[in-house]
Amino acid sequence: MRDDIPTSLFGTSLLGETLLSDRRAAKAVVADRRGRSATVIPFPGTFKSVTGAIADVAPGAALYATVFATLDPKARLHPPTRLAALGAVAGFAAQQALLLAGGSAWAQPLRAERLDCLLLSARPVDASLWSALVVAAHSVGAQHLPDPQKLLASTLKCMGTSQFGQITLPLEYRLEEQPQTSLVRLWARTRAALDAARLAPALWPAVVSAVCADRVAAEHGHVPPHVTLRIIMQAALAMALVEPKLIPGAALRAE
Repeated sequence: MRDDIPTSLFGTSLLGETLLSDRRAAKAVVADRRGRSATVIPFPGTFKSVTGAIADVAPGAALYATVFATLDPKARLHPPTRLAALGAVAGFAAQQALLLAGGSAWAQPLRAERLDCLLLSARPVDASLWSALVVAAHSVGAQHLPDPQKLLASTLKCMGTSQFGQITLPLEYRLEEQPQTSLVRLWARTRAALDAARLAPALWPAVVSAVCADRVAAEHGHVPPHVTLRIIMQAALAMALVEPKLIPGAALRAE
């Protein structure tokens, strides 16, 4: 199956469908620490300031430092578990960005289409989590990557069962906690960090995707890229579909 024709989270092809307009835009305006605004390109990899006004904010690096680097201060969690936590936050950030946008962004079928663009699309214009991970994996010489359609199919097959959101891996990569457990612990802290950086919800998925992409190389010595992509994507796909009321600090309606 071709990677550039993603299957919808709700089972339909998005080829030729409406793209997420706010992520197709070339520019977005956010406020920096000094209260000024700057035009930035939200992807790929890191935020690039056009005006230079927010060059010192580095949202992705700040988010990792304040949220994920303190995930386990005693470093008991091994890299696969950290990757699953990142993926969980990435998927939930996509869901929350659409929920907070409200209106048609959260109504079906547009919600499913936009989740596809945010998470699965291989088209550069969509700046999806998957496309960010693929670029990062290729940068460290990865040749064989998982099929995102199979990961999606596995996620959907488990919906409504006790296995939903559970990632099963070989013993050497087995998770010490599952994605939803990590998300319950991390989301309120993540939301606070995103708000502190004055990032509009529409930018949350791009920021967290950039953090995930950075970890592909950072964890390369511990987890091979194809396993990293599998872990992050499985966690993201499941947590994009989790009930927000189950996650402390989650928005339940447009604010």
